[in-house]
Amino acid sequence: FLTRRGAEARIIVAAALLAAAGSFVAALAPAPAVAYAGFGVLGLGISVMAPLAFALAGQRVAAADRALAISRVAVIGYAGFFIGPPLMGFVSEAVGLRGSFAAVGGLMLVTPLALLLPGRQRGG
Repeated sequence: FLTRRGAEARIIVAAALLAAAGSFVAALAPAPAVAYAGFGVLGLGISVMAPLAFALAGQRVAAADRALAISRVAVIGYAGFFIGPPLMGFVSEAVGLRGSFAAVGGLMLVTPLALLLPGRQRGG
């Protein structure tokens, strides 16, 4: 219901900020219950981002390029599932698990910058 007004980009920014907050809460949690709450907030933010990324990819390119753009977004997303866990493990080995979740939070803060990348507009 939030995207009826064409607010996909704003929702992605809000979701990224929510995910970052959850990740930082998990990283700084003084007790397991607080970490679990942080993981829940992190998951809530991330779960919104993928479907909206597909929608934006389809909206920001010409109709002829839509399938290619959406498939590229999917490949990037699946690459994150493949690369993310080992990368978190390497970071955890170097700086600890808290540092690893802080790094995830930092990446979530950078994520909205992807919305500034130029794309071929519809009809172009």
